[in-house]
Amino acid sequence: MPGVFVHSRHNRLGQKQRFRRLGVESLEDRSLLAALDDPWEENDTLKTAAEFGRLNLPYAVESLVLADSNDWYRFTMNAKGGAIHNATLAFQHALGDLNLELFNASGIRLKTSAGVTDSERVSLSGLAAGTYYLRVFGASGATNPDYSVSIDVPRTFVDDRYEQSDTRSTARRLDTPRSPRTIPNLALADSHDWYRLTTLGAGTSSDAVAVNFEHALGNLTLELYNTSGQRIGLSDGAGNSEQISLDGLAAGSYFIHVLGAGGAKNPRYALVIDPPDPPPGSTTFDIDLNLSGLTVSQQAIFAQAAAKWETVIVGELPNATFVDAGNALVAVDDLLIDASAIAIDGVGNVLGQSAPDLVRGGSFLPIHGIMEFDTADLAVLEASGKLLAVVTHEIGHVLGFGTIWQLKGLLLGAGGTNPRFTGHQAVVAYNSIFGTAVSAVPVENTGGAGTRDSHWRETVFGNELMTGALGTATTFPLSRITVAAMADLGYKVDLSAADAYTPPGAPLQALAAGLTSSSMLLPASRIVATVSYSAAQSLGSSAASSVELVLPRMFVTSGPASSPTNLRALPLAPAFVDWLLTDWSSVLDDLVGRTF
Repeated sequence: MPGVFVHSRHNRLGQKQRFRRLGVESLEDRSLLAALDDPWEENDTLKTAAEFGRLNLPYAVESLVLADSNDWYRFTMNAKGGAIHNATLAFQHALGDLNLELFNASGIRLKTSAGVTDSERVSLSGLAAGTYYLRVFGASGATNPDYSVSIDVPRTFVDDRYEQSDTRSTARRLDTPRSPRTIPNLALADSHDWYRLTTLGAGTSSDAVAVNFEHALGNLTLELYNTSGQRIGLSDGAGNSEQISLDGLAAGSYFIHVLGAGGAKNPRYALVIDPPDPPPGSTTFDIDLNLSGLTVSQQAIFAQAAAKWETVIVGELPNATFVDAGNALVAVDDLLIDASAIAIDGVGNVLGQSAPDLVRGGSFLPIHGIMEFDTADLAVLEASGKLLAVVTHEIGHVLGFGTIWQLKGLLLGAGGTNPRFTGHQAVVAYNSIFGTAVSAVPVENTGGAGTRDSHWRETVFGNELMTGALGTATTFPLSRITVAAMADLGYKVDLSAADAYTPPGAPLQALAAGLTSSSMLLPASRIVATVSYSAAQSLGSSAASSVELVLPRMFVTSGPASSPTNLRALPLAPAFVDWLLTDWSSVLDDLVGRTF
């Protein structure tokens, strides 16, 4: 998957490439099928089953369509099923007779219901907590344009995807809403849920935050705090909702606190935000992170990385929606990322991987993406001070760096020896920083599918943030070239938010100026020149007073190679600069020890 960040070029997770490809192409596939089948397609096999998620309450989905031979659904129970728990299929038999089967996580069929009425039902009684599959199929190949599935599972208290958010210091940072937003399917499975909200304008009497819930499942209380930790709002009634007005509150950050009255818990509530209108003409770019498996300190680092990109990208994108793993429709403004700690390949090698999996039509700018970090490396990276760079790097890929280049037609020579990024603004920034006049920016040409064609070329860019290997560097600047490349993707950016960045070597003009006399050369197709000590220093080599630089004859004009030649007086062909900074940089790496 483009977006793999590794210690070494030679260890990759190439099979993950399929995730990005499916994540983009399935958008086109689903649009073609929409007139016939339902939005849950493609779910025609157990392996491609639609995900109902982890259920802690009864769950139902309506307006489903069987337009082919099979529909598969996957769900997880949190407790052992009882006599009252079952999965039910409802439909009109006259429109097409349907059957229902239940399978375990190993793909073994457990139960079948194949009657001749308007419903089918399989019992979940006695089944252990775990993952199961439902198969809906037509009797004798029948189809049906309208059916529903409902699953009655044991009620359990399992926390939501916004955890851990049990204290004000670990409050879940929400995006900066510009219009009313509802966050459904939240659960209070412990004592407290905290959220951090940022408003763009002054509050009025029509602006508020609220929680909606079933009082019978557990009474909730709502509080609002300012950044000083002072409570400025309280709602503790006895109905099915609590609400606090934002009237008179200045633009800024606030903390929303949801807690159970008398220690109560509640398996399902919704957080509702009706924010103040932003000032006319104001725009912001927001990255919302869903974090799981991370420590409090690591969560703070992830938030810091997102904040960095929010200073780089400053233009608002069209709002969008995303269907999460629990089948909830989530409003997105402007990018939503699910970030988690998982086991990948042990200490070292692949540190993290990321990609967008839902993009906007037309612009291809991402709506949602995933980031996965190796649990074996997180603590080490945090202790070394490099975790911030790794997370910032991976967010860059979710934003589209390297992952939507080909979709945007900005990658030339993919898979070859000299891939290049052709975005105009990045090329201008590159030529300005490197002192060159090339027509495209060199892209990584080594490594597996997760590295080549989706990073800046490491032998050219050195420790720049968006190269493909972490290496031994201690700083990883986000250069103006990277910021400009984001502008080429379609983002509105602030170039001044880039970090100070110095290329690993001097511009090639300085190298050419350091050439002195040549020695005799065999074979005659090459010229061997000597680089002066000053030029060698500019390349980062102080171990020797001079190094040998081999120049292919095609790039110089000279007399016979067997005669001494003053290279200082030789004009270099125009292509030489571009060539040396791309195809030949690995040769320089061997000769000098540090490359352009």
